[in-house]
Amino acid sequence: MPISEIRYEREEAIAHLSKLVDSGAQLIQEMRKNPDAEHEINSWLNTSQKVLRNSFSDDEVAKSFFLNSQIIETSQKRRNHKENSIQTIEKSIKFIVSLIEDVKNGLHSRKLNYTFDLLTTILIIKRILANFHLHLKTMYQDDIHGSAKIKIEGV
Repeated sequence: MPISEIRYEREEAIAHLSKLVDSGAQLIQEMRKNPDAEHEINSWLNTSQKVLRNSFSDDEVAKSFFLNSQIIETSQKRRNHKENSIQTIEKSIKFIVSLIEDVKNGLHSRKLNYTFDLLTTILIIKRILANFHLHLKTMYQDDIHGSAKIKIEGV
């Protein structure tokens, strides 16, 4: 499976991810003051997942984040729900911090530059047009080879 590529420039992607880390740290502080901030936890997790989905070329990073941030509820953990929620946010922040390090190290860099200068673009178009007659000949004039499923009568 190929590695997800960042959709933004490296610095911009790091800035988006750093904002998630900062807002997660603020949420932890709020949770310690007010344990009834459950909706804010879900909101932060959902926002983080959306930012990850928009920042990378496919959903694999966002799916990994989602699986990493799941709260496993047992009867013992339900009694200490506030601390469990804080641990979930801390675990999610660690995931994003490691992702920032990966981006800084070039792991999710865009591999191809899709922009061409004018001379390269003209050269590509000339080469395509120079061989276009071969395409037309193959498609409409040559005999159909034996493994084709199209019958000559149907052409």
